[in-house]
Amino acid sequence: MRQIYYFYPILPNKWGIILFLLLIRNISIENVHCFGYPLSLVGANIGNVKDEGTARFLKSEAMKSNDPFLIAELNTKEMNMHYKILKWCSKKDFFDKIILFFNKYSTNFGERWQQGVGFTLFSWALSFSLIIMLRDGIGTTFIWFDSKYLKEALGFLWQFGSIEVLGSCFGLLGILIFIFSKILIAYGVYQTITAFRKYGRK
Repeated sequence: MRQIYYFYPILPNKWGIILFLLLIRNISIENVHCFGYPLSLVGANIGNVKDEGTARFLKSEAMKSNDPFLIAELNTKEMNMHYKILKWCSKKDFFDKIILFFNKYSTNFGERWQQGVGFTLFSWALSFSLIIMLRDGIGTTFIWFDSKYLKEALGFLWQFGSIEVLGSCFGLLGILIFIFSKILIAYGVYQTITAFRKYGRK
């Protein structure tokens, strides 16, 4: 462990090794022995985790003490480390990198539901704007100031089958944009709900 502050006594007992009110600024674990005791991070505040293995170890120990908030926090750190390791140019990593990319920038791996709301609204606005430009051209009126387009935009957000928005651009490109748009919006809603539900977990 490196740069550990406010370290209270470690107490091994029949329940395990308990670290009370621990504040960790920087940590990297390469080899650790608990002598058969589970490690309980009661009230721990963990800052920067140096590597994926350390985050995975600490998350595993947090799961033993059934601390959902610490588990979620350490899972976010682990996934961020894993995301950095994966390479865009690698055939092996490419699809995993895409999945983690959307997971990271939608809710930061389930940590921020507010970010999920922003991701959903951004996906909706961008997708609808692209479809309108494809259908009606760029034009001279900003669509988000036009009541006609606003009503249509709300329908596009809430109605799953609002394919009539494509109008005359009902071609391969328009259909692909429409399908991808609906997937992004649905993904954003799902990620937001999933991130929000962590506050109700016991």
